[in-house]
Amino acid sequence: EASWIRIEATLLSSRAYDGQYNLQFSEILIYSGHHNVALSGTVRISSEQRAGSGGWHKDNLINGYLPYFMDAAEGEKSLAFVSEHQLGNAPTISFDLEATHEIDRIHLHTVEQGDTVPQAFPGDFGIPRWLQMQGANQADFSDAEVFFEFRVRNSMNIAPIMEFPFKPSTYRYLRFIAKEPYFLEGFRDDGTPMEIGRIGFAEIEVFSGDTNVALAKTPRASFDATPIDRNINALTDGRNFYGNILPLRVWMTQLAKRHDLEIERPMIELELENRYNRQEGRLRVLSWIIAALFVGTVLFYLTNRFLRQRAIFNLRNRIAADLHDELGANLHAVSMLGELASNAKEDPEKMGGLVERMRNLTQRTSEAVKYCTNILETPGLYEDFEDAMIRNADRLLSDLNHKLVFEAEDTITKMRAGKRIDLFLFYKECLINIIRHSGATEVETKLKTEGKKLHLQVSDNGSGFENSTENHIPVSLKRRAKLLGGKVAIENAQTGGAEIHLFMQI
Repeated sequence: EASWIRIEATLLSSRAYDGQYNLQFSEILIYSGHHNVALSGTVRISSEQRAGSGGWHKDNLINGYLPYFMDAAEGEKSLAFVSEHQLGNAPTISFDLEATHEIDRIHLHTVEQGDTVPQAFPGDFGIPRWLQMQGANQADFSDAEVFFEFRVRNSMNIAPIMEFPFKPSTYRYLRFIAKEPYFLEGFRDDGTPMEIGRIGFAEIEVFSGDTNVALAKTPRASFDATPIDRNINALTDGRNFYGNILPLRVWMTQLAKRHDLEIERPMIELELENRYNRQEGRLRVLSWIIAALFVGTVLFYLTNRFLRQRAIFNLRNRIAADLHDELGANLHAVSMLGELASNAKEDPEKMGGLVERMRNLTQRTSEAVKYCTNILETPGLYEDFEDAMIRNADRLLSDLNHKLVFEAEDTITKMRAGKRIDLFLFYKECLINIIRHSGATEVETKLKTEGKKLHLQVSDNGSGFENSTENHIPVSLKRRAKLLGGKVAIENAQTGGAEIHLFMQI
């Protein structure tokens, strides 16, 4: 809704070669619907190129010559029609629109040039130098009238798409007459030069309003127009070398969108590159994490294997210590009973008592072996630790005076079962060593806990040690203390005999 339009430039960029400024366009299109109302209008400019002609003439702004190939890239492509070279005089192409239409403009699409680089022709191949357009309502064109003529004066008069508006007229039949066909230089069979005539278009569109009324109509020619790959029906199939021919406004809108997308494309590529870089960084971190997990898994496996091996080693030490302590004491007792039995051969009653004691001791030894192999799997073993110590002392020290002072808090019952068993066996080993080596008649045991600290003291009135150093600590006690994670010490008591001390954490 306007009667005139002005384009005003407030900021221009200077030309590179001379620093001067100029404003130029190939075409200005002003649409009302799909109709370019700028065609054949009047153009005024504030300043004009000095030559005032050629490609810089102001009238070229609205002459309808679009400098682009319509490469819509939609639909199937179609090869442009190109005639044979035998055209005859004033060759014609005619159309039956099958009904009368009020037509107001024609679009001519030139033959494609995209198959040669550099182009073999300046884009004018097959375009007549003088093309007359007639309309009629009789099939024999007896009422024909010329509604438009097109002349090629120079290369600026030809473009890939050419719009020709004219006064609306009502016709059914159209005829295009090549008053001056296109000629190119050729040679006869004998080598003499000759001019070869050609007529060629990619599409001829005839518009009634916004509708191409020539679409799918069958053209007829006054010359031989039956080349196999350049059929004359290509003039009205609605397609060119690149695909479907779109309405110009739709096509220009797509070009504008393409321009915007091409501006956005570098930013999108940059963002994609940044994201790829971030992703690559994350992948590197993930690779390091996977490597760390792999190394951690290997270390965990090796550590777990080491711990299992150490557990097996500790279990072997426990079983060896238990067998040494239990079996050693019992076998020593069996040996002593055997010696007594040997001396009592003349006293059958005494002999029988000694043999019975040997049988009972052997049975207990068998039970001790089974106990040593199952000791770590026995549930609830030594939960009443004080009672277990008393019963063990009564059994081993039946011929000695013994006293047990128990000052332990309830925390000793919270000890792990394995640790509680090792503490009991350490105490048992102390009593067995006293029986074997000290010659004592009295034994006193003190067990005291304070928080998580435990102190076990076992003393006797036996022979003691000549020098109470670490070298005199029995190996079995050292081994038991190591299993408990504690420290063992031994010293001579002031009242005679020896004192064994165990210090450990509960």
